[in-house]
Amino acid sequence: MESTPYFHHDIGSHMYFLSSAFPIHGPGSLFLAYFSTALLCWGERALTVILEGVHYSYPVPKSRIMLRSSLYALSIILRYLVMLLLMSFHLGFFIVIVLSTFLGQVAVEFYRARSIHPHHTATDGPFSSAFSSGGGPSYIKLQQSIMSHARNPPPAPSGDGDACS
Repeated sequence: MESTPYFHHDIGSHMYFLSSAFPIHGPGSLFLAYFSTALLCWGERALTVILEGVHYSYPVPKSRIMLRSSLYALSIILRYLVMLLLMSFHLGFFIVIVLSTFLGQVAVEFYRARSIHPHHTATDGPFSSAFSSGGGPSYIKLQQSIMSHARNPPPAPSGDGDACS
């Protein structure tokens, strides 16, 4: 039995893009396959960002649940298609997938960075004092902040309809 290298870069007679319905015969069809691979990777990154942006509010409509579930299923399909391309062990597909997912994530991070309000920080919230000084999170500061909030709980709401009075 002949041993084959893990990664190869040749265009053989039996090379296909995901299925035998899309054969790769030469440089033109290989470029089209690479471009389609990049679109798959960018589409997966875009769907993930869209999925993160779909939030629930009470009451949750069934259409919102179906939308999130459908987007998740579509993102899984794209991820598995990319996995199948990686399993071809073609060096070109490997490089295209790594570069296009990297560039897609860079675009995602720029999009997220643009959408942050100038006065908002990632540490805004009830425990922000634990992260505000010293250049980074500290376990002791975080623990002190949690204990401070535990000792001084917010006041109980005063109710007109108190059943115990």
